[in-house]
Amino acid sequence: MIVRTENGKTVTQNWNHFAAGPFSSGGTEVAVTEKFSRVTIEAAGKPAWEAKTLNQLGSVGREPGQTIAEAVGEANVFDIGYLKRVTLPQYVLKPETTTGLGQSKWALGGVKDGK
Repeated sequence: MIVRTENGKTVTQNWNHFAAGPFSSGGTEVAVTEKFSRVTIEAAGKPAWEAKTLNQLGSVGREPGQTIAEAVGEANVFDIGYLKRVTLPQYVLKPETTTGLGQSKWALGGVKDGK
């Protein structure tokens, strides 16, 4: 089992002061890096099961004198609590090089079994 946090892409978001209202123009553009928390179970070096979450900010609080960019940067952290909340499966299928569904070929005469 591998438990990790990792950064995703960095996107520019426009943040407004709450009192300005949701449809106000202007705001402050802030570069925000995605924060992923991920749990992976591997078998034979291949992922057999994975659960992940992306910490997405909806709103942030500011201290007196703190800029919006500083408040967003301070709040944009990994969701470590997710790693405690994730439910691990009781059983995991071993990854194979081919799927367990088999393969068939379609032809004018009908279906030809690929096995």
